[in-house]
Amino acid sequence: MVCRAAVAGARAELTSAVTTLSQLRDEIKSPEAEYKRDHEDMRRFRKMLKNQAVSQQSLDHAVAAERISASGLAAAKKKAETQKSVVKQKEADLKGAKEELLQAEARLASAKSAPREIAYSRAQLEMAKADMAKAQAQ
Repeated sequence: MVCRAAVAGARAELTSAVTTLSQLRDEIKSPEAEYKRDHEDMRRFRKMLKNQAVSQQSLDHAVAAERISASGLAAAKKKAETQKSVVKQKEADLKGAKEELLQAEARLASAKSAPREIAYSRAQLEMAKADMAKAQAQ
């Protein structure tokens, strides 16, 4: 029962970790969109600065915004990568729990067959004693 509970617990933890990873992957979409927008703004402002259509200060603000959004995107990706490692660990935990369950079931099957094996061994012993008594009688 303990092994079955361990498998169920490991399966629940894996499900939770996978759900969290899915949520984190969804959460990457917003910082990714912000980064793309800010990166395009920065490129556009650079071109506009050459034509003196915007000030250097406006470009500086665009560059800063692009760096901030790049940092936010990197952080979101890092969280997802970390969670991906957690999922892999939970998968390994589940595999280990399943292996322990299989070993426990094998031990149980062996224990259940022990009385038959003992009875068989006793029968063989009795037959050997009978053969010995017969051989001594001759």
